[in-house]
Amino acid sequence: DTFQFFSHTGSELFAQLNHNSAVKLYYDSALKFETTAAGANVSNSANDVILKITTTGTNKAANLELNNTVAGYNFIKSDTNGTVDWRIGGGAAAGTLTFQTGSSNAERMRISSAGLVGIGTASPATKLHLTGGAAAIARIDATAAADANPELQLTAVARQFNAGVGGASFATAAVRGSYYLYDDTADEYRFTINSSGLVGIGTTSPTGAVLHVSGASNQTIRLQNSSNNSRI
Repeated sequence: DTFQFFSHTGSELFAQLNHNSAVKLYYDSALKFETTAAGANVSNSANDVILKITTTGTNKAANLELNNTVAGYNFIKSDTNGTVDWRIGGGAAAGTLTFQTGSSNAERMRISSAGLVGIGTASPATKLHLTGGAAAIARIDATAAADANPELQLTAVARQFNAGVGGASFATAAVRGSYYLYDDTADEYRFTINSSGLVGIGTTSPTGAVLHVSGASNQTIRLQNSSNNSRI
C-alpha cells in the first residue's frame, strides 16, 4: 500500500504515496511537502523562501486566496515547541483584520471593515484609535538631539488636534504660525501664542506686551494665597 518513486539509480527519492496516510514530495531526497490529516506541511531547512507563488498572467485576481468557513485566523506563526508567537486573521467580525501575539492570543491591533485602526480597543471609532491603561498610550522619540524635522506634524485646514479632555482643543490653523487652546463646548479660544511669540489670554490677537490678558469681568488677573485665602 505504499508507492515510492526513485531515480533510475535508486539513490534519490522523488515521492512517496502511503495508503490512509501521507503523500510526500522530496527535493534531492529532502522532504519538502507532506499531506497531513489537517492539511499539508511545507518545510525548508535552508535560509530561503519556503513557499513562493508566482503569477505570470496580467489578469490575475489574486496570487493567494485564503478561505476560512469559520471565524478564525488565516496566518499563525509558532515556535519549535508549537507555542503560538502571533496570529493574523479575520477574527469574529466579518471584514475585520486582527493581529494577536503571545500564547494567550491577546489581540494587539485591529483594522475594521470600515478601515478604522484600533490599538488596545476592538471597537475603533476613528481612523486611528488608541486605548491604554496606566502607562503612556503613545510615545514619540527623536533619533537625534538636533533633529531638524518635527517629532509630530499635524496638517489640516481647520482646528488640528482635539485633546479630548473637557472639550479642549489644540489648534494652529486660524493664523499661520500661531497656537491656540480652544474650548469646543463654549466655542471660544482660551489661550493664544502668536507667530511673534506674544501670549494672549482671553484674546486671539495679543498686542503691546509679551502677555496680553483680556477679560469681561471686574477681575482680569487674580492672585490668591492658598493658606490664608488672601487675594489681590
